[in-house]
Amino acid sequence: MYLSQPRLAIGVVESLFPAVLLLTLCRLPLLLGSSGLLRGFYYGLTSLVLILSWSLCCFELLVGASTLCRFNDAILSLILQTDAAEASGFINHSLSLPLVREALLLSIVPLLIAVLAFACRRLFCKAQRALLWLVIPAMIISGCVFVWANFMPGAGFSDSRQSFRISPFQVALAYSGIEDNGRLINDIIHANDLIEPIPGTDGVPTIVVIIGESANKHRSSLYGYRMPTDSAVLSLADLGRLVIFSNAVTGDCTTNLVMKQLLSTPGDALWQERPLLPAVLRKAGYNIGYFDNQGVRTTVETVDYSSIFFLNDTTVERQSFDMRNTERFVLDGDFIDAYIDRICTMPEPSVAFVHLAGQHLPAAEHYPHGRARFSQKDYEAYVHDDQECQDVMHYDNATYYISTVNAELAARFKDRDAIVIYLSDHGEEVYDYRQQYGRTVEPLTPERAKALYEIPMWVFMTKAFEAAHPEIAEALEFNADRPVFSYDLPALVLDMAGVEGSLAPKQRSVASHSYDAVGRRLLDRGSCDYDSLMNVTR
Repeated sequence: MYLSQPRLAIGVVESLFPAVLLLTLCRLPLLLGSSGLLRGFYYGLTSLVLILSWSLCCFELLVGASTLCRFNDAILSLILQTDAAEASGFINHSLSLPLVREALLLSIVPLLIAVLAFACRRLFCKAQRALLWLVIPAMIISGCVFVWANFMPGAGFSDSRQSFRISPFQVALAYSGIEDNGRLINDIIHANDLIEPIPGTDGVPTIVVIIGESANKHRSSLYGYRMPTDSAVLSLADLGRLVIFSNAVTGDCTTNLVMKQLLSTPGDALWQERPLLPAVLRKAGYNIGYFDNQGVRTTVETVDYSSIFFLNDTTVERQSFDMRNTERFVLDGDFIDAYIDRICTMPEPSVAFVHLAGQHLPAAEHYPHGRARFSQKDYEAYVHDDQECQDVMHYDNATYYISTVNAELAARFKDRDAIVIYLSDHGEEVYDYRQQYGRTVEPLTPERAKALYEIPMWVFMTKAFEAAHPEIAEALEFNADRPVFSYDLPALVLDMAGVEGSLAPKQRSVASHSYDAVGRRLLDRGSCDYDSLMNVTR
């Protein structure tokens, strides 16, 4: 378990440093004479250093105890893209964890010591000479450790989760590690400008892509879960052809990383050096709509850390979209109700991207409790912990609600030549193999990969679509039980749009018999091969 003893102890000790500094330098105000201004400046500066260092330490302990990882650039980026509602949910969830409460309680001790030191400063001044032979060697040793831990290559533990690096430096390094948004946007604009005109294509007239959020595949009745959480989606089979992919995997478990790949195009270059999927589709003559219940276009383009920051530049937006949402809602159902007419009346040919809030934790906030399908009694037979029972109940109710929203949206296209593609950006831990609710940053194991990287994915084809494109319908069915990688979504959409060539390689389209994703399903920024981890073979 992350830093339950070592890092927690280090964090509390490091927050003591300003208090020790106050003790060792407490004679300085007396040497300043009777100048109240100088004394006030000294005590004010010392207090500011103490409060800042202590606050950063508490903040890093809070994040670390909640995410099971030291503060880093990925976590800072997520914090910067989090709104007030999500921040409140995260704090409430964090404070429910025993380790977080323990960390915050212990972090109060250094503050109390500092207050005591200030109150008894004259006593400490008199004792300072006697303690000098202990204080000076201790400060020299601690200074050497500080330099080693914070500046030497490979210092501290090799495992960055328990690094000796102190919190202020850890936070500073995280800030310096954030991507340069301006540079990325310039690269995207350049890549979009290089798109060659695409001759008129004979593609599917209506394509809808629904991107879910934090959907745990193993709590979906589409995959055998005991609760009928996805019964609404199953009902789509009565309106057309429903293909459920049983072995779909995503590449990352954070929304901002996944969205970059889902909205880019296939290729070996960095994602920002490849043209965006919507921009290519527009070049092919499609009308493009983007409807995101996790964000709207911001007016501040220079400081935007949302998962879609790269879409909020004026030039990128002009290159990519004909229509976007201007509002977001707490509930996905309200969001779809507000925009469904615009989604359904887009001029053909059209592609509508719909990004939902889904089951993002805390799941209790993502469904109307008046429409709850499950109660705690449904879980008492096999869940004996009250907190787990509540968490699972809320998550299943959110899943059931999102399923009805997705089904209602897909059903609106039942009389048209249309295809609706659904997949989640990533999974979620919901007491799958241990007592853990929510994503953590830890080394990948098969159990974590199943919970966080295996995702639900399905395709709904209307009867008109199946009649007009029987070869596509058959190929999708053929690949239903084969290994699928979510980052191949762009190739599938381009294939549906009739785009050919290097931008839409057939071997990366799930609508092709030549599709093969084994060996390419790389997780966690490409650091781990899912198929090797799970011993998957062709």
